Amino acid sequence: MATLTRIAATPEAKGFIEAVLAALEDHETAVGTRQRRRSKAAQVGFLRALEAFLGDLLKGARMTQGRWVYRSRHAKSFSGQEVGYRPFVAVTEAMEALGLIEVIGGYNATKTIQWEGGPTSHYQLGKAARFRATQALLDLASRTGVEVSQYGKHFQEPIPRALVVLKDSSVRIGRDKVPGRPMEVVRTPTVERIEEQVQFINEFWKGIKLQGGTHQGFYRGFNLGDHPNFNWNKGGRLYSYGEDSYQRLKQRDRLKMTFDGEPVAEIDIRASYLTILHGKLGVPLEASGDLYEVPGFPRDVVKAWLVATLGVVAPERSARITRVDVRR
Repeated sequence: MATLTRIAATPEAKGFIEAVLAALEDHETAVGTRQRRRSKAAQVGFLRALEAFLGDLLKGARMTQGRWVYRSRHAKSFSGQEVGYRPFVAVTEAMEALGLIEVIGGYNATKTIQWEGGPTSHYQLGKAARFRATQALLDLASRTGVEVSQYGKHFQEPIPRALVVLKDSSVRIGRDKVPGRPMEVVRTPTVERIEEQVQFINEFWKGIKLQGGTHQGFYRGFNLGDHPNFNWNKGGRLYSYGEDSYQRLKQRDRLKMTFDGEPVAEIDIRASYLTILHGKLGVPLEASGDLYEVPGFPRDVVKAWLVATLGVVAPERSARITRVDVRR
């Protein structure tokens, strides 16, 4: 997704933006699409949209199959965002006209669910518009010293402002998963304690040099804010901010990272669901061997069954569990 949040972090990136801006303004003058200069406020918005969009395009060229990035062009999707709807449309139209990007329009499609013995439901599902940098744009970036392979160095995600983020539960409609929606974070002593913990970790990280990955800062994300028993104790994880953070790298690439020149290692707790359950029930568990290896059953099937079963156990059922041992 083109998040439109990246900022130019190097002189080369700023030179790239200036070069693209000059090309766009020359094109507008040549074809007569703009009769007068933009107002100061409009120019600031246009430049910010261009800066953020260029960062997303370079990321797409480096990270995504086919080099495409997507972004809804509905005006409502820009509500409350740093980049406004009109500046973004102005930037994309100018870049497309100049041959710096390719564009595939988005669409909405109505899907229907016919419930057995019940009413018919309808919901909208489609695809956002997609954008791709042309070779002309990539060549311009290279000439100004911005290589696609180093896009994260030149265009960086800003340090997160919110240390605690809350969303409601995701839902499934047929085969489609709809992500949770943002919820307001009400400041309480518990929230302040979580923020202090995250701030402590971020301060510690300021003294560490990370190579082989990108890390702008941590935040705590909670994804079950609408659960009736939610009390900042469900769906919480520590996230590294940004779509290109080290957490999104493949395992083989993460293991190439270094902290202050020292190689990293990842700890993998095998059979963690089963181990945690035995620990909570106080039932001894033999630590040797693979706990998911059950004679007569594929390992993947055993693991998937166990994870799914424990994941849907209701409170009234979990109280009756006395022992779980998949080896039997």
